[in-house]
Amino acid sequence: MNEGIDHEAQPNVDVGVLTRRGRFVDGLRPLSDRRLAVVLVLCLFGGYWLTMGGHTYSIDDEGYLAGARALAHHTTLLAPTPDIAGTIAVVPHKNGGSTIASPIGTLALFTPGVIAGKIFSIPFPDESKQEAARLIYLSTNSLLTALTAGVLFLLCRALGSSRRSALLLAVAFALGTWAWPHSKTGFSEPGTSLMMTSALLALVSHWKRRSLRSAYWVGLFVGCAVITRSSSALFVPILLGAVLSVFDWRQWRQIGTAAAGFALGGLLPLAAFSMNAWLRFGSPLDSGYSPIPFTTAPLEGVFGLLLSPGKGLLWFAPICIVVLFGLRQSFLLQRRYTVVVLLILGAHLAVYARFAVWSGEAAFGPRYLVPLLPAII
Repeated sequence: MNEGIDHEAQPNVDVGVLTRRGRFVDGLRPLSDRRLAVVLVLCLFGGYWLTMGGHTYSIDDEGYLAGARALAHHTTLLAPTPDIAGTIAVVPHKNGGSTIASPIGTLALFTPGVIAGKIFSIPFPDESKQEAARLIYLSTNSLLTALTAGVLFLLCRALGSSRRSALLLAVAFALGTWAWPHSKTGFSEPGTSLMMTSALLALVSHWKRRSLRSAYWVGLFVGCAVITRSSSALFVPILLGAVLSVFDWRQWRQIGTAAAGFALGGLLPLAAFSMNAWLRFGSPLDSGYSPIPFTTAPLEGVFGLLLSPGKGLLWFAPICIVVLFGLRQSFLLQRRYTVVVLLILGAHLAVYARFAVWSGEAAFGPRYLVPLLPAII
């Protein structure tokens, strides 16, 4: 990561074109980091879209589709269409009928895909409309994964990586891990991954700015991660502590300002969660999910998630082997960030290693580690 000072590592330098006499010709400048991130996102999205399967993979996918369709029609009640009838897991709605116990953040991310798919399917004959609409809907995670790679590139740059190293890491995440197969699915994890990576980028920015506004963005993104996957609530105290860690314990005013900014950022996701829960289940704190069994032995779950041939992190993201060898250097160069990532990973493993279906069932790779994959890399 620490590759010295060069034009590549200084995005604001006017480089131009070097002539044979050693002079620079004005007028040509390298792309800014944000523009390069946009180019990366567009290229990855195009590649993902060309390789997507165009079909769902589990009842979870079908449930999110049904919930997003209902949300697109401004309702929380399901009206199953023939293509999903009998294939989704429904729960009772407070007003009678059926609804879906899906996080409101995930449904909100998928709803534009439902609307775009419906518009796209208009010219198609009636017997092909569903397939055409699903094709567009299921490209949502392709876009979210591509966006995550773009945010990861910006995160690496914010941490001090050269542009080349940051670009390589982002591409390695997008094309060299199981994030690519998951970009073809309708699972919720790619959306959570985008929100968590954005929260970490906002956190690194906050460490530099130390303002109410920068703390607000951290709170907003981690709040959005929670409403896309409720287990992300584990990370809220960790990120709040990280927001406050840049202040001396005697700086009470700055600590109060940062904590207030973080809390304000979380208000909108909290309001969305509470409103959705009340409309569906009659309680602002009810997620709709049944009690989750935690019956797996901790060591078995940790081994399964990290090392097992069928689901292990190191098998589905070989770049993480390199990360292990670079952990000491990362700790020396970015101690605060490394500690935060290790705490998040530890909290995540402490819960999911005990989960009865830690494997993510029929999903490709360790499904429940997808939200943390960019941070681990």
